[in-house]
Formats: sequence, structure tokens, C-alpha cells
Amino acid sequence: MVPEFTLADYEQAIGELRGTPVLVNICASWCGPCREKAPLLASAHETYDDRVRFVGVDILDERDSARAFMREFGWTYPSVYDPTGAIPRRPRPDRAARHAVLRRGPER
Repeated sequence: MVPEFTLADYEQAIGELRGTPVLVNICASWCGPCREKAPLLASAHETYDDRVRFVGVDILDERDSARAFMREFGWTYPSVYDPTGAIPRRPRPDRAARHAVLRRGPER
């Protein structure tokens, strides 16, 4: 299942991970660079799952296409669906579909 998230939902979920390294993968099934990087992300998740939280954000896509994309590449990390593209504004990937890494330090 890929639950639909609003920007407020996303910010709350990311806020709950304070103090944990988080990799946010903003993608779409129709995005060529996203498809190229998908196997690498699956491998990275498998390798670093115990140290880094992975969160997928599928944007501007069809929900069934998003689910099929995740299955195709074996992604098992939590992912959310953002049909409007509101979430990638924080953080925003560049045109090469590089991945934004949110690193949060310890609580003060």
C-alpha cells in the first residue's frame, strides 16, 4: 500500500525521526533517472537499514504505477504517495534526480 500524504503529514512523519539519519527518495515511475537509481536504492536499503531510515515519496504519478514501480525494484522501505508534488519542495531534488539526504543531529 502507498498511503497518500499531504505536506503536513510528511513534515510530521519526518519530525518524528529527529535524531535519526534519513534518506528521502523522491521519485516517480515515469522518471528515467529514478528508474536507473532504483536498484541502487534497494541495495543501499538492504545494506544500511539498521543505521539509516529510508522514506520514499512517489510524486505526480498514478497510485497503481507507484505500487508497480516499488514491486519491480523490490523496495521494502516505507513510501508515501503525493499526487500533487507538494512534498518535494522540502527537500527538493535537483534536475538530475539526485537524492536529498536529511541528516538530523542529536536532540539538544
